[in-house]
Amino acid sequence: MSAIKWLPSTDGLLPSTPPSNMFSNFIDTLGICNLSQFNSISNRHGKILDLILSNDSLFLSSCPDPLVPEDFHHPSLVFHFDFTMTDKLTTLSRIVYQYAKGNYDAIRSALSNTDWSSLLHDGNVDEVVGKFYTLLYQIRDAHIPQRRKKDYKFPPWYNTALIKLIKEKHKFFTKHKIYGNLCDLATFQLLRERVTEVEKCCYNSYIAKIESSINTNPKVFWSYIKSKRVSNNFPSTMSYIDSTRDSGQGICELFSSYFKSTFLDPSHSNNSMFHPNLSSYPTSSCDIRSIEIDPATVRKHLKSLDLNKSAGPDQLPALFIVKCADQLTFPITLLFQRSMCEGVVPSIWKSAFISPIHKKGPKDKVENYRPISKLCLIAKVFERIVYNQLYNTLHLSQAVVLSGFSSSWVEIPSGVPQGSLLGPLLFVIFINDINTCIHHSKYQLFADDMKIYKSITSPVDASLLQEDIWRISDYCKHNHLDLNISKCSVITFTLFTCLKCNKFIFIFHL
Repeated sequence: MSAIKWLPSTDGLLPSTPPSNMFSNFIDTLGICNLSQFNSISNRHGKILDLILSNDSLFLSSCPDPLVPEDFHHPSLVFHFDFTMTDKLTTLSRIVYQYAKGNYDAIRSALSNTDWSSLLHDGNVDEVVGKFYTLLYQIRDAHIPQRRKKDYKFPPWYNTALIKLIKEKHKFFTKHKIYGNLCDLATFQLLRERVTEVEKCCYNSYIAKIESSINTNPKVFWSYIKSKRVSNNFPSTMSYIDSTRDSGQGICELFSSYFKSTFLDPSHSNNSMFHPNLSSYPTSSCDIRSIEIDPATVRKHLKSLDLNKSAGPDQLPALFIVKCADQLTFPITLLFQRSMCEGVVPSIWKSAFISPIHKKGPKDKVENYRPISKLCLIAKVFERIVYNQLYNTLHLSQAVVLSGFSSSWVEIPSGVPQGSLLGPLLFVIFINDINTCIHHSKYQLFADDMKIYKSITSPVDASLLQEDIWRISDYCKHNHLDLNISKCSVITFTLFTCLKCNKFIFIFHL
């Protein structure tokens, strides 16, 4: 692959400072695409101009016998790779609710006739929330139809009529093979032509629907892209450390063990580490129990939920909540108010379904995935209402779900779930003073993604940059923040003049 170069503008003048976000965007793109740079072979000038990017493991070596004369700027390379093909994990057949076909008039009537004040009066927060969900599930089961969801073997653009035609075609083909009847053969040939026409029509309609929904519902477009990448398929056999599992349930437990191990255990923390002096910080007189939660605010947020959002651990999707928002406003307001007054977040609202997302490397290794949390939508409404307030503590539970399987629930000792509303805010507040570590360099910071950079014109500049890096490392140790070394990169940008074209060329080395 050719080196990434930054060329001068058309007027022939090289800007004094290249666009800083250009390089930041490139590094972010590498992360999004799960790409790593594997080339470490320098040219005759000790520079690396060719980037070899891959989302799987590669081994490179110098080519001992190039087929053509070698450019001394770009040495010939030999690739060694082993891409393992694995079987796909079969999706678990399960019963699902068809919320789009529910009798919502009957559901709203049942909710309106419920005496919520009496039902949600006695017991602690967890108990009354349990009563709330128990009644909702009873009403849902009575008025929402169900069906068994199986692993769909046909492409997504196939409709019921096309599938029926295909089955008829196969039926007459089988009859002709058995009995040799020419009438069956003619019918098969006619159906085959018809299947081809209908299939083409269905596919064109499917693509047109995706294209027309890019602005209104981009989720459909990205689902199509994901299906082409086959990135949502899990191997049928996966391993973690010395354990290997070949069942959906076993693989879920492997993921659960790995994701839990990434959190810090407070009981093992070093209490002798440096702790900042909090006496110099202003104290807040805000009492979280003083937050006022009114029905109008709750109704507004319930009705504004994205209908494309799926359900979390409470199994209630956005469609159900939005259609019953008026009837659910009063009981949910009572639950929010009780939670705030008692200072307790119900257990189910602190639960999360974890979806493993492949990052890089072999797909059969659990360590090569990152977790994404799927939370209860009602809990996210609660978070949004109290967004400008802070909790004192928030302990979580989570479970890994993939292909219809689910691991057992585990309690995590630290951190916040990815996908929550307050999580990023709490993290930003926690590291808000990290800029005090940087004395000589410039930096860019977005949540947990930080870039430090400095113009190096002498060995002293390099030492000053290194001092800032060491201070940040000490800061992370003092605050029990683990640096992910595998995601850390060092990039050097160099400017020189090309002798062939007499133009400035900007090159970076990763």
